[in-house]
Amino acid sequence: AGIFMEMKETVHRIDNLDARFLFFLSANLHVSDMIRRLLGESSVVCDRYLASTFAYHKAFGANTDLANWQILKQSLIQPDFTFILEADDQVLFERLKKRGDSVEKFWDKVVMRQEIRKNYLDFSENIIRIDTNKKTANEVCDEMLQIIKNR
Repeated sequence: AGIFMEMKETVHRIDNLDARFLFFLSANLHVSDMIRRLLGESSVVCDRYLASTFAYHKAFGANTDLANWQILKQSLIQPDFTFILEADDQVLFERLKKRGDSVEKFWDKVVMRQEIRKNYLDFSENIIRIDTNKKTANEVCDEMLQIIKNR
């Protein structure tokens, strides 16, 4: 993790969106290898992986066409499930405020959040959408576990 963080800081200093994208894309190769090894011992849950690399970097303006997605999707281990947790902006705002997180620029980023969401949905037709507007974190986890058990 130490060397990764050093490299990440260097990539961010370069201030080149395509370099950042390619760096995080290469990190997916490493993560895929780690997942393969871990799957022999247990289940694996990832908070970020290939879909998020695509969704965020495309929204930030990186040239995501630099990657051959078909080859990557064939080469990297693919998730059995990809969930996108959705909530209305007002609900997100209230949750952040309640947690004590900064909400100073929340409303300035609505368009960016919409673009990221669209990019996730464009990336894969297999994404499972979960409406979290009126659910607790435990209820969302229960719903996800039920989906996993039923497939």
